[in-house]
Amino acid sequence: MDDVGTAAARAEGLRWEMDQAEDGLVRAVRCATAAGAGLPDLAIASGLSFDAIERLLR
Repeated sequence: MDDVGTAAARAEGLRWEMDQAEDGLVRAVRCATAAGAGLPDLAIASGLSFDAIERLLR
């Protein structure tokens, strides 16, 4: 059972890290957009689709 608790704690930690990373990405995309970057530039830089970028900006 210790392995289950350890795995659950690790999964929760990774979810927190992903949330933080996504928040940072949203801030960076908004900053780049404010500076004049367009969807093609953002897509190339981030590796995301236009749809994914637009979802981030909502």
